[in-house]
Amino acid sequence: MYDHVVYDSEVEREFVNGLESRDDVKLYLKLPGWFTVPTPVGEYNPDWAIVMEPRDSHGDSTGEELLYL
Repeated sequence: MYDHVVYDSEVEREFVNGLESRDDVKLYLKLPGWFTVPTPVGEYNPDWAIVMEPRDSHGDSTGEELLYL
């Protein structure tokens, strides 16, 4: 969708470079500061959302997608 990524630090730049090099990452995005997720210990403000396609022991796609925050 975009050909560049906005990041806040060198650590995040390296993180994005790692995501770009993986073929099991289908989608990732930096979440806005207002995005929060309720948890039992309070609101959580994740920096990233990543959709990954798990692989089996042979490296083949399992056909499901997982969302990580």
